[in-house]
Amino acid sequence: MARVSARPETGRLESTLTYLEREWTAVPDLAARWSELDEFDRQDLWREWGIRDEALREVADARDAGELSPAQCSRLEQLLAVVAENTVIIERLFAA
Repeated sequence: MARVSARPETGRLESTLTYLEREWTAVPDLAARWSELDEFDRQDLWREWGIRDEALREVADARDAGELSPAQCSRLEQLLAVVAENTVIIERLFAA
């Protein structure tokens, strides 16, 4: 019988990492156009932002389990720096 793993496959981890890089590096652009968004779009972003946090935990857990390549680990470290920088912006936007 095949063993089922709870961990996402490598391709999914790669896709998730790429998604997170795109989303988190776009935060300054989001802040720049925040005033152009209507209240419904703002609320949708606020509700959906948790998806990004969960995906980040998933990739970090995969790193901790040794499931990321060295290149992916490097990308994750760079991403975590971007997240640390841009979390302040997100918190400010969602507090408004």
